[in-house]
Amino acid sequence: MLGRVRDYYAREDPVCWDLLRLRYIEGRSEWDVVGLLHIGRTTYYHKELEALSTVAVYAAAAGLI
Repeated sequence: MLGRVRDYYAREDPVCWDLLRLRYIEGRSEWDVVGLLHIGRTTYYHKELEALSTVAVYAAAAGLI
């Protein structure tokens, strides 16, 4: 399922995938992610909400939730 999310964001918004990867796969802190992606805090929270919502949609489609 994460592969599908990655593929989607590779086309649509690579920052969202980078945020998911850094924060939730690599376990980095919010501040590390903000610095590594060179984005502001508001952008971080917007992209995080978007990315987590997309993960939820793919998880529901796969019957995981």
